[in-house]
Amino acid sequence: MGVARIQIRGKFFFEEEEKFPIQGVTYGPFSPRPLDGAPFPDPAGIRDDLARMKECGCNLLRVYHIPPLDLLDAALDHGLRVLITIPWVERTLFWKDRRLLRKIRDHVRRSVRERARHPAIFAYLVDNEIPPDLVRWAGTGRIERHIGSLIEIVREEDPGVLVSYANYPPTEYLHPPSVDFLAFNLYLHRPADLSSYLARLQNLSGEKPLLITEFGMDTLRHSETEQADLLAAHVETVFRSGAAGTVLFSWTDEWFTGGSEISDWAFGLVRRDRSPKLSFHRVQALFQSRKEPLFRRFPLPYAPKFSVVVCNFNGGRFLGSCLRSLQRLHYPAFEIIVVDDGSTDGSRRVLESFQGRIRILYQENLGLAAARNRGIAAADGEIVAFTDADCVADQDWLYFLAAAFQCGELAGVGGPNVAPPPTAAIEAAVAAAPGAPTHVLLADKLAEHLPGCNMAFRRAALEAVGGFLPEFRVAGDDVDLCWRLLDRGDRLGFAPGALVWHHRRSTFSDYLRQQAGYGKAEALLRFRHLDRFRSGGAASWRGRIYSPGAPSLALSSPPIYRGPFAGGLFQCLYPRAEPSWAAVVSSVEWMVLVLSTLPFCHTWPAFLLPALLFSASLVPAAAYGLHREIPRPFATCTNRLLVSVLAFLQPLARGIPRWLVWLRGKPIPRSPRSSHAPSALGTTFCREGVALWSDSGVERMELLGRIQSVLTENGFSYALDTGWSRWDIHVFAGAWWNVRLRTLTEVYPQQRRLIRTAVLLCPSPLAVLCAIGSCLALAAACAAFGPSALVLPAAGAAAGVAWARHGLCLQRRLAELVADAGRRLDLHPVSWRPFGSRIPSSSILPPRDE
Repeated sequence: MGVARIQIRGKFFFEEEEKFPIQGVTYGPFSPRPLDGAPFPDPAGIRDDLARMKECGCNLLRVYHIPPLDLLDAALDHGLRVLITIPWVERTLFWKDRRLLRKIRDHVRRSVRERARHPAIFAYLVDNEIPPDLVRWAGTGRIERHIGSLIEIVREEDPGVLVSYANYPPTEYLHPPSVDFLAFNLYLHRPADLSSYLARLQNLSGEKPLLITEFGMDTLRHSETEQADLLAAHVETVFRSGAAGTVLFSWTDEWFTGGSEISDWAFGLVRRDRSPKLSFHRVQALFQSRKEPLFRRFPLPYAPKFSVVVCNFNGGRFLGSCLRSLQRLHYPAFEIIVVDDGSTDGSRRVLESFQGRIRILYQENLGLAAARNRGIAAADGEIVAFTDADCVADQDWLYFLAAAFQCGELAGVGGPNVAPPPTAAIEAAVAAAPGAPTHVLLADKLAEHLPGCNMAFRRAALEAVGGFLPEFRVAGDDVDLCWRLLDRGDRLGFAPGALVWHHRRSTFSDYLRQQAGYGKAEALLRFRHLDRFRSGGAASWRGRIYSPGAPSLALSSPPIYRGPFAGGLFQCLYPRAEPSWAAVVSSVEWMVLVLSTLPFCHTWPAFLLPALLFSASLVPAAAYGLHREIPRPFATCTNRLLVSVLAFLQPLARGIPRWLVWLRGKPIPRSPRSSHAPSALGTTFCREGVALWSDSGVERMELLGRIQSVLTENGFSYALDTGWSRWDIHVFAGAWWNVRLRTLTEVYPQQRRLIRTAVLLCPSPLAVLCAIGSCLALAAACAAFGPSALVLPAAGAAAGVAWARHGLCLQRRLAELVADAGRRLDLHPVSWRPFGSRIPSSSILPPRDE
């Protein structure tokens, strides 16, 4: 019949190369017709109804029984698709009766086989709204497995067809992993509530499309004007939210169910006699513009200009497809800026082919952050959007970003990045492996982190924080920027419809190199954001990491709020944080522990200890590979084994470089960069710190700001307290020492102040590690060589003395910088000793040590 099947790409449906936004209505059930007992009108009545649906602008109808062939043929003739619900009415303890279970499965198989491959079929729904008390009784897992088995039967009988299950709020927690899209029946009449709940459903759907499969209003209890206003607002809210479409309930007021005609509900767009209601015309005005871009169908109150910045370094393989997708964006005001960061792979030839259509900037290889700053400096737009050269943007990408910016005072907005369908087994394995760039959400619409391949910021916000930090040459610049914006009180939003397809690494070696780069970036981030990292070096996210398709390794099921007696209208699942045991046994530290036991456990049965420790590290990787969602053609045992191997290697590939960079520390500047001479502390210097006197009431916050300036001028790296630490500034002073500054203000009459700054030495992680290693080595040497090994402490003592002297010199140098900062505020160094609490008020000024 020559009609292409609807396909899924990311979070949207496509008919060949065009987006296919679902604009549907439900149809039936009706009283059985005399012709064959099917719950539908006669063929002539069907054709009349479908012609009016086409006139209304619908492109899909949903039916609740297996449709006769004359309906499918009529739908095809009118250019309509059919969403078929396969009902199984045995709402009993079906899993306890094998014959009943077989009957359900045979019914599904027979229903699909009779209509298989008909080009009018859009998708199948294997049932609709299973009651929550039945789900509670059976258990969520059993129902999900049952739905999954029915879905597989449909795919066996009609390969390539789309399949899902129509869920609803009382069983929101049902997540059958094998569905092709999230189908949800939803009746929320307040637009604000609908918008909020759609955001939640978008996150539940992950990388799959969200389709509202029922929504309507009864015109017996509400006026037809109310219905028309509600449906118009619903359609606009659904498409602005980035959902794949909606199905309105229903086409007509005529409705037959349970063996009788229903006369006390009237949800139709048309009446029983098929005369149109006001809602028909309101919906028609929206549906008939389906071919128009979203920014014309549902105009935004304000469409800010975007500057789209693409930073490229040797990305010529995908650069052309990236730029072509950007040129096809459906948005009224944007520019494209490409910053080539010293590429050597032929990217220049690709860029020259776009000369005149985009702005191209060339620079030597300065790193990703510097390239992004170059793009910001050249941008004319109010909002600067970033994507990568290996990304392809959805045509409505900017529209969804702009819509999210207008939902609140947001400094930045981002969206999901989805891997394109894999074409080879290695691509599928790498795409399924952990560690891909993703976003982290604090709430359904608020983010903690936006990935660099899909993020946009107000230019004013970027300028306020100084843009990206050039030290992040490969990765981590996006995380640092997001955290700095959050620390200054800004908010970041998330737009689930603002999608880009992001090519993953194509080989195992490229993937492991990418993870190593992420590990180095995490160490650099830790130097700047100490409070956001755990002691092991991994980031401690306050939000939830978005990882669709990744299995949970929790040992217990997450709690579900069902309401009293399982009667809640909105029953929610509250996911648990990923268990710490999995991170521990997968870490570099665990592998070091395994290796450290080998010299002591090389005989049987002691060898069982390292073997068991190593086996424990394999459990999370094996579980990940076994349960990870992988595209069906590549979900083979071999591929799952490859995914398990990558899941085992990923934390090591990321953790080892992270620890090496962290232990190496930040180098100590060789000479001060300040143009001012160092403060002459003289006898006022104390090993506890520096005391600075102010006659003009200078506060310690001013001093802390000036200390930061002096540290930056002198080339020191430091982190600031964000409210959780006992120090104010943590200075990274080389591989062996860190220095912490803590301030205190003493208040005296006549606005005088004494500001104490404690300069506290803190051994670096490398120093602690070396000390522990030295003690273990000494113990091993004594055990092996006896008293003759006691000469080793002498060498250790000499090294310890040198280490201590180095620390004291650092402490003195930092104290001089604090005094220098104080002098710029007209503060005078004084003796550290306590004074002032018992002296007469006429003699407040402390003695100054000359």
